[in-house]
Amino acid sequence: MSNLISNAIKYSPEDKTPLVEINFRNDSTEIKVEDEGIGIPEEELQHLFEPFYRASNVKEYSGTGLGTAIAKEYIELIGGTISVRSQLGEGTEFTIRLNN
Repeated sequence: MSNLISNAIKYSPEDKTPLVEINFRNDSTEIKVEDEGIGIPEEELQHLFEPFYRASNVKEYSGTGLGTAIAKEYIELIGGTISVRSQLGEGTEFTIRLNN
């Protein structure tokens, strides 16, 4: 969670506040981290969870390319899933689903 939230802050304009939403359901919990930042090029989304991968539009931002890969690994270790939707120049939304 800390990686997804810190990324949402890092890649967002200063005047835009990322959103964290938690929805509790009978059989699962859904957590969304959404920003209105730079977004991720569509053709690069498939690589986002690979270790050391950094999108082509983040060169001016510091980072190792490990955060989302580690987040995915931990989430899957506890039986959850993570998905991402993004539009270049409009923002990114990560959704985590955990079984209760």
